[in-house]
Amino acid sequence: TTEVAAILIPAAYLFVGLILDFCYNDVIAALRFTGRADVVFNRVDSWILLGHSVGSMAPLVPVEWVSTFRVIYGAMFPQVGVCLLFLSLSSGLRESLRFIGTLLNAYYIGLLLFFLAPTAGPSYLAASDPAVVRLLGREASEFARMLDRFKFHHVPTSIGLDYLIAFPSMHIAVPLVVLWYMRRWRRVAFILAIYDLIMAPTLILLMQHYVIDLIGGVAVAILSIAMIEGLPAWEWRQAASLYGRPGTSESAGAHLTAATRKAS
Repeated sequence: TTEVAAILIPAAYLFVGLILDFCYNDVIAALRFTGRADVVFNRVDSWILLGHSVGSMAPLVPVEWVSTFRVIYGAMFPQVGVCLLFLSLSSGLRESLRFIGTLLNAYYIGLLLFFLAPTAGPSYLAASDPAVVRLLGREASEFARMLDRFKFHHVPTSIGLDYLIAFPSMHIAVPLVVLWYMRRWRRVAFILAIYDLIMAPTLILLMQHYVIDLIGGVAVAILSIAMIEGLPAWEWRQAASLYGRPGTSESAGAHLTAATRKAS
């Protein structure tokens, strides 16, 4: 049926797009990762945090809370499925494809930024810190060893499902894209926004991202949405001028509709 196609086709598009993203992620890491960009980003964070760093926060995080933080951290991904279902069932294939296209845009922008400045996150720099080992267990040291293999340009024999990109934070970019497309369903969007606000600190507390990564995630989400949904500035100005004329609200609405169709 049409509804099933509107769900399965975008889902397959997202699956293939993410596999490509993982592949290029590993290839770029093997070619470009040195760890130097992480040092720079850690310094930027120290300016933002007034001399502190994300790694230095590890002793402040209760170990017994880590499992809860991990659940909150991982629960970001079902948002994508929820949004896809809402869009597919209410607006059909075209709108759901626009949503997935916007998400993949954000991921590919992230790949480009990773190529320019390959960063892996605070857990890489602080992997030998006893407080980080206590907090993250073997995961921190295993992640660091994997990245060290990339650091010495050991070409991977297989493509893993680990996402190695710290900057920008896709845990920020993806929820923002979801909220944009869910804005018609205000109550659901509000609930998701509350969850996202709770989730954001876990990115820092689990040593997954620098603070600057979160800012980068916001910028990537805005850019990706603008690339897919944005109207040319002159069309916005023309529509605004129509709204400013008395008795033209109907024609202004028609113009906005026409402009949106033209842009899409």
